[in-house]
Amino acid sequence: MPRWCSGLAYKPVTLVTRVQIPSEALSKRGCTAAIIGDVLKEVDISKHNSVPKHVILGEKEKRELLKKYNITLNQLPRIITPDPMVEKLDAKIGDVIKITRISPTAGAIQYYRVVVKGAFK
Repeated sequence: MPRWCSGLAYKPVTLVTRVQIPSEALSKRGCTAAIIGDVLKEVDISKHNSVPKHVILGEKEKRELLKKYNITLNQLPRIITPDPMVEKLDAKIGDVIKITRISPTAGAIQYYRVVVKGAFK
């Protein structure tokens, strides 16, 4: 079993991917199944404990955020349209998403991302 599969505590391993993976490649890595295609539309990924809360800001909130930090949309970090949470929220290009991450030491931290057209490489 390859090193990246060897430390996994749960078996069988389920791999979530957007591309087809040949079954022989899965078996070589000790994985038993692959979920492919549009599975993310069927599974509510926002309920997973590793996914922080994502919320689309309204126009007023967006203007207040830009004014507060004296920035433009182009100066915000970006999140691309095929991102699973962007698709789930049905966010449009130019929308600002507030991401709230919970940290055991710092508490709730907010990050902001502007939705841009893009693709995974």
